[in-house]
Amino acid sequence: SATGDSGAASATGDSGAASATGCDGRAMGADGCALFLVHRDHVWKITKVWAGIVGENGVKAKVWYRLNSDGTPVECDD
Repeated sequence: SATGDSGAASATGDSGAASATGCDGRAMGADGCALFLVHRDHVWKITKVWAGIVGENGVKAKVWYRLNSDGTPVECDD
């Protein structure tokens, strides 16, 4: 898990899980892994959460994701 400011977590093994719960956190995983993402506002209040499985609903393997303010996971450029 990644809980700090701009933290990153990855799940690369079979049936792994990665969570990014800090401000501007990001997560990625291999096919079949679970991702958990949180969006926080400027005072760190949780405003949105999302959970999904890599390989479903357009979530790609080995791609970093952040949760935007609408609660949608978006690919990270960095």
